[in-house]
Order: sequence, then structure tokens, then C-alpha cells
Amino acid sequence: MKSSYRSSGSECVEVALSISGTVAVRDSKDSESAAVLLPASAEASFIVSV
Repeated sequence: MKSSYRSSGSECVEVALSISGTVAVRDSKDSESAAVLLPASAEASFIVSV
């Protein structure tokens, strides 16, 4: 599963959930950037904090 979100500004993130339950978050405008990998249980806290 993969989803992208763009705010009214220029910020854009891509979120993907792997079969193992790891959540990957990255700047979708920079396809060469590394993803931040999170356990699925930490995703909600991470999203709320940024």
C-alpha cells in the first residue's frame, strides 16, 4: 500500500506500508532521498509530531 499527501504549500510526503508491518515515510519530490522506517505502532505518533 502506498499513499501520498500534499499540503497547500509545497510539502509532500509518501507513505508506504510493507507486508512486514514497517512504515516508510519520505519526501516524494526527492526520489533519491532515504525513507524513514518506522514500526507500524509508531506511525501515528510520528505523523502527529511533524
